[in-house]
Amino acid sequence: MNPLFQIPWRTPQDVQSYFSDAAMELPLQHRYEEFRHLVDESPVEEWRCTYHVWPLYRVGPMPVADERGWMDLLLGEHAQAQRDGERIVAFLKRTPETKWNQWFRRMLLADAQLFEGNADAAAETAAGAVSLTRSRPDVSDQMDAYTWATQILAWSRHKEEAVQRLEQLSTSIPGLWPGYIPAEPKFSVPLGHMAAYQALTARLSEQMQALALK
Repeated sequence: MNPLFQIPWRTPQDVQSYFSDAAMELPLQHRYEEFRHLVDESPVEEWRCTYHVWPLYRVGPMPVADERGWMDLLLGEHAQAQRDGERIVAFLKRTPETKWNQWFRRMLLADAQLFEGNADAAAETAAGAVSLTRSRPDVSDQMDAYTWATQILAWSRHKEEAVQRLEQLSTSIPGLWPGYIPAEPKFSVPLGHMAAYQALTARLSEQMQALALK
């Protein structure tokens, strides 16, 4: 266990140094409560995210409430998720939009809508963010927006489309690391009961075993 996840983050620099690793490791280990506790102990309400699924550039700060809201959903605590959605909206109101972070802010709004219980609006907002990145040449922004939007679809009534996207991302170049699709709980929790997702993850697991990947 990483000892940096066992102590409170006491300074903004602690948050900046450790948040990304915690956001990567703890959810994959299904340690949602522990991660949420670290967020609750955070001395700041935002941090500079430099990596989502792909590197992030020029988007500026990200509210810690966004990752907390995902933990709420994974724990099935919808009242907590709604509160975090409201915090994201407040963050968007107090921080400026630039030409570099327009898509990112739309994705944050989509998360807020999802956390507040409006999955249809969230899926529509996320689709708009994806379209915005497609009009520009930055592949990292395109892939981040597309993968992020797929996570939102997985929690909406468009689960079949989410699985179809994951099928595409499992073989496309650029795409997603094969171990990420079965392990990421933002996919596995809402989609785990679906036969198509089960078949996809089984195929990916077989491929990883054949290539001696972990």
